Amino acid sequence: DNKGERGGLHVSLSRPFYLQLASIESFVRELKQCLSCESSTVLHLTSEPCVLVNKDNTRSFYGRKISPNPSILRLIHHVDQVLSKYQQPTYYVPPLLHTTLASVPGNVLNLLVDNEYDDDGRKDDNDCILIPVHRIRCKF
Repeated sequence: DNKGERGGLHVSLSRPFYLQLASIESFVRELKQCLSCESSTVLHLTSEPCVLVNKDNTRSFYGRKISPNPSILRLIHHVDQVLSKYQQPTYYVPPLLHTTLASVPGNVLNLLVDNEYDDDGRKDDNDCILIPVHRIRCKF
């Protein structure tokens, strides 16, 4: 883990969750064990924007949708398995795969001029930007 590393994309593989302090070490150990069998993959990042809002409507996130592929869905499955052991919420069905590029306070969906967004704040688009993934880092 290179602490001085900058940049990179953030892709959430879980919903927000909370653990007791005493559970964190075992959770991380189990998660690393599950993810250790996975290798590099490529993210299919669409060129169309997505706007998502947290469930409390206190923050909006601007990003790009990621097209699901077997590798990323397998990663989510591994994370879900560990989350379930700790009675935590599993990922969204259907998956809301995206990378966040910026965020602002509040719910901006009603302020958008382009009203082509669906209820999840996403647009459909087949144009993709491919991003290679060589390493996965758990960040808490």
